[in-house]
Amino acid sequence: MRLRWFVPFILVLLSVVVTAPARADDPQGFIQQQHAKLEQLLRLPDSDTRSAQINSALDSFVDYAELTRRAFGEPCPSSVPGCDDLWAGYNDEQKQTLRDLLTRLVRKNYRKTSRRPSTTRSRIVGHAIRAVMRAS
Repeated sequence: MRLRWFVPFILVLLSVVVTAPARADDPQGFIQQQHAKLEQLLRLPDSDTRSAQINSALDSFVDYAELTRRAFGEPCPSSVPGCDDLWAGYNDEQKQTLRDLLTRLVRKNYRKTSRRPSTTRSRIVGHAIRAVMRAS
């Protein structure tokens, strides 16, 4: 009787232990791992459940708050001489609206690229990984 809950518990524990080092030690490996999960979800028939799972998978590795903040110039990259820190000029409500809009944009664009062949999506993810690694 006790084994019924023990096996699933061990499987969940192992999945956490196996994925945790990829997150901390290997950012590229973590992104590739999450992309592989998304690829599996994209093979499922289109449905509301699938959309929710894709959103959840994206949310697990995309930091929308940080992405929005940086997109609006905070901090301004030293490599961009004419950069304006627009983020500092927005109030909290405007910042939240911008985060929400960027979240919707990322999700929509990922779905748009999901209609492309897998190799194209992989190239797009590869470019994104290289951009993140350069920015770090």
